Amino acid sequence: MPQPSKRQRRALRRLAHGQLRGCVQTLTGHLVAAESDALRDKTSTLFPPATLNLATADTLAATFPVQLAAAKAFEEARAGAAPRPLAAETVVATIRSAARGKARGPSGLRMEHLWALKSAGRDALLRVVQLLASADGVDKVPPAARRALGAANLLLLVKAGGVDAAGVPGLRLIGMPETLRKPVGKALMRDVLPDARRYFMPLQRAVCVSGACEELVHEADARLAVEPTWEANQLDLKNAIKSISIQAAMVVAEAAFPAHVP
Repeated sequence: MPQPSKRQRRALRRLAHGQLRGCVQTLTGHLVAAESDALRDKTSTLFPPATLNLATADTLAATFPVQLAAAKAFEEARAGAAPRPLAAETVVATIRSAARGKARGPSGLRMEHLWALKSAGRDALLRVVQLLASADGVDKVPPAARRALGAANLLLLVKAGGVDAAGVPGLRLIGMPETLRKPVGKALMRDVLPDARRYFMPLQRAVCVSGACEELVHEADARLAVEPTWEANQLDLKNAIKSISIQAAMVVAEAAFPAHVP
């Protein structure tokens, strides 16, 4: 019998952990682009260069005063909005619920390695996550460690639609951050989730909503059945991820959830 491919072995591992959806995604997902000089040249053009006309906190405050005022009012109305340490129970629940079989970060560390720690190591991991999730982490974590934790591998997946004149296919960029960042971000999100859901709904439906895309499809179908003269328009923007201003997102986050920005 022929030996299973690397993709098939990965799918079998996910199936063994009960991750049926992840197994299917592994088998049917996009292939990784083959490395070449032409690929590296194309990759360098996919990120917009830094220019003087990029948005700043001041220009955003001048452009969106109403939205930022609403975000600040939401923060002021939140119960217990004062910064507080991340609860140990939240960190433990986050690590226990973390999916296995995921891609490793730049250091090669996987979630399975965190699961394999003994009692003393788990206690140390808990303290590290709490430190990185606090404002104190900005000052106490050395710059070299901050740069390492901020690093990510860039996975280039092949899009359908053929290749260009240089023989390079369309690329879907996937960032794979350092594994230790994942429990920090997920624990912070778990901590703020009820408030975030109230703030973002109904504009952003993917905050703590299982099957958000499917829910929107059913809601649109129901609305069109009630309003037969209405139309639905679905847009697929080219390179949409790079049309989002990270600076704008940070300004809004700092106004609505300032304790989580550091």
